[in-house]
Amino acid sequence: MNSEFYQFQHFGLSEHMEREEGNNLNFRDHLHQSFEFLIVTEGAMEIVVDGRVYNLNKGESVIIFPNQIHSIKSKKSAHVLWIFSSELVKAYASKVAGKIPVSNVFVPSKHLTKILLDTYENSSLIEKKGVFYLLCSEFDRVAEYTKRTKDDKNLLYKIFKFVESNYGKDCSLESLSKETGFSYSYISRYFKKIVGISYNKYVN
Repeated sequence: MNSEFYQFQHFGLSEHMEREEGNNLNFRDHLHQSFEFLIVTEGAMEIVVDGRVYNLNKGESVIIFPNQIHSIKSKKSAHVLWIFSSELVKAYASKVAGKIPVSNVFVPSKHLTKILLDTYENSSLIEKKGVFYLLCSEFDRVAEYTKRTKDDKNLLYKIFKFVESNYGKDCSLESLSKETGFSYSYISRYFKKIVGISYNKYVN
């Protein structure tokens, strides 16, 4: 599985949730504005969140906060993951605004795992809210948090949104510089540092 770095399909979708399951998931660095929760059901996976490497085995899981850069690698594994918007767990999202977990690893109770595995896109809104509030509640009881580093993720979002809006037209660094008010050289260095490839390579 591969996708763009910033997943815009999760923007503007109030109380959105989607579920994905399968084998041997590989997903390069990306981020989105939703929470993501993944359980390894067979084998092992390597998940990197904001540069921190987690090696997960069967029964282990991670919860990834909005706008945390993450990637997934595996060879022999099976998984189930849920992506859900902050709107579904608004009270929790407000509580942790401006924070990220010290560790993203989390092993839910057997009771919660069973409920999660029975939760799908077509589950009722009340059911989905209840399940994901329960998930956040269990995680919150054991989690430690730290303040987000102010590396201006808003700028990162503006860059990806600019490319999406201007792809096929003029999305040069010069035009991006004028659009954002940041210098050509600053954006070039910033993008390469955060994303790992040059802006021009990303556009191409």
